[in-house]
Amino acid sequence: DYLRLMELARDYDRNDGVVGQGITRLIDNVIQDGIALDPETGDQALDADLKARWDAWAEDPDACHSAQEMDFHALERLALRSVIVDGDVFFLPLRDGQLQPVEAHRCRTPSNTTRNVVHGVLLDDQRRRLEYWFTRDEIDPLRPVQRVADMRTYRARDAEDARQVLHIYNPKRLSQTRGVTALAPIADFVGLHDDIEFAKLVQQQVASCFAVLRSRSIDYGGPSSGPQYGE
Repeated sequence: DYLRLMELARDYDRNDGVVGQGITRLIDNVIQDGIALDPETGDQALDADLKARWDAWAEDPDACHSAQEMDFHALERLALRSVIVDGDVFFLPLRDGQLQPVEAHRCRTPSNTTRNVVHGVLLDDQRRRLEYWFTRDEIDPLRPVQRVADMRTYRARDAEDARQVLHIYNPKRLSQTRGVTALAPIADFVGLHDDIEFAKLVQQQVASCFAVLRSRSIDYGGPSSGPQYGE
């Protein structure tokens, strides 16, 4: 059900004539010119150097994206869209400074595990995140994942307690482990709105048509003579 709702929200975002545009406007208003770094070390020269290094990294897709396709501004826009539509998104910080995004449907719990794994997140008895479990490759989101051996596991923090998995989501409960699509409350409404909108468009299309009806007697046998032509 969790994955099916996620796929339904993706369909609304991609194909609905209203929902996708509304999400795009929301992202434009929230992100605007993007997240900016403002170093305040107390040393103006160092601040300027750090700012320049950030700008060089953030504006270079080869430096900040593992697939070398998007700069940081594009990544943050898609990250926010994923939080709204999917419920959450993950980024793995790599040793060379790049960020590797992982979409929400790849964080899964294999059916043969008996450990405390909630939607792909291994928790301890205090609900602290210990590991994140991702499918090895892109798969059908609704296909069952059966074996732990089919997963890639990442420790939530390294030996120095620095985060190794950046999990971006918007929880609404204290014990919530994963994010839920923001479209969940309006899923039924969106489907009904789409059906009504289509029906009204068809109605308007029919109302814009006209027809000419010509009545003839039941024993009509066709014209008695050929067509008449002018001079």
